[in-house]
Amino acid sequence: MSRKSNATTLLLIGLAAYGVYRYLNMSDDEKHELVDKGKKFIDENIPQSLRNIFSKEEEELYPGRFTKA
Repeated sequence: MSRKSNATTLLLIGLAAYGVYRYLNMSDDEKHELVDKGKKFIDENIPQSLRNIFSKEEEELYPGRFTKA
């Protein structure tokens, strides 16, 4: 079992490293397209209730904690 989880971990690390490599070698236009694809994916697949949780401002989450001087 330990050998299988080690192989899975190494595979995930390799995929993450490849993703970082691809992202760093993208042009600015490709990066903007990727961001647009991600926003479209979230809009189509994530329920509104979950999107509201992650899009709240800090002041809404922690009232009075982040006051501007």
